[in-house]
Amino acid sequence: MPHTLLDVLCDLIEEWRESPDAVSATLSGVRELPAQEGGRAWVWEGRSSRLYRELAVFAPQIIARLSNTQFTGALATLASRGFGIEKLPNGKWKVVFDDAMLSPFDPTVNTEYQS
Repeated sequence: MPHTLLDVLCDLIEEWRESPDAVSATLSGVRELPAQEGGRAWVWEGRSSRLYRELAVFAPQIIARLSNTQFTGALATLASRGFGIEKLPNGKWKVVFDDAMLSPFDPTVNTEYQS
């Protein structure tokens, strides 16, 4: 299930890079990070239930296969593996959409990933 969620998140990044106007239409509260070498990046913060609902609009056939509990578990798994996802002390989640998410197993891009 984490890979299913990761696929959807990577699809978002690719779509946003092709059409930056789609960013705010897809996820509320997303903000662009300062320009990075290699491409654009965004960050989102909020509750997993909000992310679940908004991703269900973006990829309904995929997200519908996951319960909200499974979705939150997939977020936690991706966070533990260094995919740019973090659970914040206030119970919200932070998701960084960048090259590290697109290339999680490439140590030259994602230095946080640990096997």
